[in-house]
Amino acid sequence: ECKQVISKKEVSKLFSSCANVTEKAILALAYGCGLRRSEISRLSYKDYKPNLSLVIVRCGKFYKSRIVPVAKRMNIILKEYFINTRTRLNSGRECETFLLKQFDRPFNGTAIYYALQRIVKRSGLSRNPKRRITLHMLRNSVAVHMLNKGADIDFVRRFLGHDLIDTTMIYAKRRRSRFSL
Repeated sequence: ECKQVISKKEVSKLFSSCANVTEKAILALAYGCGLRRSEISRLSYKDYKPNLSLVIVRCGKFYKSRIVPVAKRMNIILKEYFINTRTRLNSGRECETFLLKQFDRPFNGTAIYYALQRIVKRSGLSRNPKRRITLHMLRNSVAVHMLNKGADIDFVRRFLGHDLIDTTMIYAKRRRSRFSL
């Protein structure tokens, strides 16, 4: 099975179509860190280590944990969200969820999905009815982009939290495809 991916140009278009730093943080976690929707919604603010450029996923698929390195550009976005937006939103009681909406309400998976769809609509990338951009497509895309840049397949496997290298090999089949990734 070939995973659907979007090009780096399309990823850039999504980032430039964000209305605020919260939306950029969602993209940074989904694309930049390759997190699944459930991992994003469960992420605690304590699991983001800005000075180490790391995100700790404590409850991934099958309740597995992993440490995800955060690229410099993505870390800048996450730091900005964490320091400016999240601190302001978390005014009263302490909510541990990393991504917050107004009034200390955490983003759940559905809210994250709809936030992405708003970004996609603003970007103009939703005009292709044969291809619906999803959070998981961003995860697929970062894997293919990393492999295209020469990342080791085992590094990508650990980055995504796969147990089996065979699962990650699916992304290798998408390398240097007809899309200018």
